[in-house]
Amino acid sequence: MSPINRIIKDSFVSVMDKIEITLHDDDREAVYISRVEDVRDDVIVVSRPECISGNCQLHKNDHVIVQFNRPDSMYRFSALFDPIPNDKDGRVILKSLGCIERVQRREYVRISKKIELKYSLLKNRGVGFRLNALDWCDSYTRDISAGGVSMTIGEEVDVGDILLVRINDYEQMGIPRFVASICQRIMAYRKYRVGGMQFIDKKGLPKHFQPAEINNLPPLVKQFNDRIRNKMIRYIFDEQVKDRRRGMF
Repeated sequence: MSPINRIIKDSFVSVMDKIEITLHDDDREAVYISRVEDVRDDVIVVSRPECISGNCQLHKNDHVIVQFNRPDSMYRFSALFDPIPNDKDGRVILKSLGCIERVQRREYVRISKKIELKYSLLKNRGVGFRLNALDWCDSYTRDISAGGVSMTIGEEVDVGDILLVRINDYEQMGIPRFVASICQRIMAYRKYRVGGMQFIDKKGLPKHFQPAEINNLPPLVKQFNDRIRNKMIRYIFDEQVKDRRRGMF
């Protein structure tokens, strides 16, 4: 069974599915989105890729990562990028280079969106609780969800650290001005470090803070509850609708 047929059998990729194409090498990185237009024996034909992150072009024989979502999880596979010569619609062929990989199951829908924010270390293993020694740093998100954000971070942030985050669009999202977030993972993005941050809601505070620390937290941090999270879910949904109207989905 060919790699593409295995992808079809195991994960039900089909025509009109949205996919994400990521290019990452020593000098270039970019993220594109596209739609599946045709599935053949050894290749997938997709619509003209639209860049949503980065500033470099895809070229023939580039090695890329193709990623798509299913209700149970996210899936990805490596592929060779091959533009269709003289195609008036700019379609390209993706030739699979390996087996499909199940990445993770996501509780909340995540969308690519760049939003400026500020953060400060709130608690870490080395220093402990440091509400009285906040040092704000500029940052921005790569993507957002009702469960957390991926955001640029400095060398001072490590996995397990808790940040106090202030997102510029907090009013539009319906969230408090300040949100506590714990760093779950760290990734490389171009020349930046990117932290996968999970929001800590009111129910989760006792897991990460001592009772005295919770008492000293800013009141806004303790307002993040299920009602607030539902507002953010609605915000993500509205942003998806806007993207569809712009033709991104």
